[in-house]
Amino acid sequence: HNYYNLDIVMARPFNVYGKGASNKLFSGRLYNQIEQYIKGEITKIKLGNLDNRRDYISIDYASQQFIVVMNYGKTGEIYNIGSGFPIKTKDLLKIILKSYGLNLNIVESSINKELFDPKVIYADVSKIKKLRGKNVKTN
Repeated sequence: HNYYNLDIVMARPFNVYGKGASNKLFSGRLYNQIEQYIKGEITKIKLGNLDNRRDYISIDYASQQFIVVMNYGKTGEIYNIGSGFPIKTKDLLKIILKSYGLNLNIVESSINKELFDPKVIYADVSKIKKLRGKNVKTN
């Protein structure tokens, strides 16, 4: 932006969940394993730490926020796309499992002590809130 004077606005999404999410993301791995479990290919869903807290947003919500940034974002600015509130990964897991009629008894979780896993990560959404407040109505 600065060097070439380009009209660039950046949106930085936090933890997106929904069908079709990348398997590199927690939710993508989860949806993939749920499908495998339903097909009888696996007997347990195996996940990592479920006690951490993250700023999870649905793919639909993220898409809406990308449109706000594209339409109203200021050149050279970076906007965090998130809820601004962390929830336990385990709580998101329960919501997703419930949508399939499943419960936690099919899940095994373990913590890899060698990996750095911050307890809480969430977005500062103050800049995008200002964009929404000035330019569009929110739900």
